[in-house]
Amino acid sequence: MLSTKTNRRDTLTIMFLAITLILLAVTVNSTVNYYRYYPALTQIKLSVTSFQKTTYADSQGNPALKFTVQFRLENPTDYNGLIMEKFQTLLDVIGNITVPQGALPDNTATGPLNPGNIVNIGYSAFDITTTAAKLATNSQTTQFVFYPDFVLSSFLDKATLVIPTYQCVTIDGPVTCQQTGLSLQTAAGGFGSSGGGGGA
Repeated sequence: MLSTKTNRRDTLTIMFLAITLILLAVTVNSTVNYYRYYPALTQIKLSVTSFQKTTYADSQGNPALKFTVQFRLENPTDYNGLIMEKFQTLLDVIGNITVPQGALPDNTATGPLNPGNIVNIGYSAFDITTTAAKLATNSQTTQFVFYPDFVLSSFLDKATLVIPTYQCVTIDGPVTCQQTGLSLQTAAGGFGSSGGGGGA
């Protein structure tokens, strides 16, 4: 009889220890992941993977130019829990003068940015203004400068929007963009839906 009670007690003790160790491992992993969060925000990699422009004459015979551009967003860090929610960019065409083009349409591409994930964001057949087209047609060194920003969903979603900003300068072809800022926009009532989570 004593042996049966001892066996049950030992079994319960082993089960309790196993559950404790599993919970401890999950807690340690979540804590380590949390401390990777802020460094990850400064290391999100954005690049222009494709940029192609087509020149033609409009109906009045003026120079016209349209382009397609593909951005690539990736998380090179070990942090789990980021999701790209909204992407937008401004564009300037710069030669001997700067011709602002304003904002390109918001892009609806979304996706997780866990380690190894890639989100591709494409704009096709976007027409620039006549003034910018003339500038680009008359110079082979005209720069197309994109100013992207995007909203990252995270465990802070209900209180804070995380918005990294970048600058991408290309003449023709791929380029790595430089992060120029990072804003945290807070709202007293929160922003709504829950985010990607701070855990693994």
